[in-house]
Amino acid sequence: DLIRVETKDDTLEGYVYAYLDSWIGQAYIKQDEYGGWVDHIEPKTLENVPVVQLPEEEQQAIHDNVKEAYRKREEFLQDERNAVDRVGDGVLEGVEFDDE
Repeated sequence: DLIRVETKDDTLEGYVYAYLDSWIGQAYIKQDEYGGWVDHIEPKTLENVPVVQLPEEEQQAIHDNVKEAYRKREEFLQDERNAVDRVGDGVLEGVEFDDE
């Protein structure tokens, strides 16, 4: 299952992601209103999760780190895809296929 979280106005989505992924955010998300634990998260649950507001410069630093980590992840995945393609091309080089 997947829930898309959109931030309001100038909210730093990287900071919100890091908070929701932290142990504190996960505790708020997974605890239902009756004190039990939930297996399936509903959009309504996320609407009620309080997000701690750190000083703006700290939020910006966390946001920047998250965005940079995702940029590097995408760069790595692209490099990996390119390497796999090159290996595949090298393996097939010199292999003859019958046209029959």
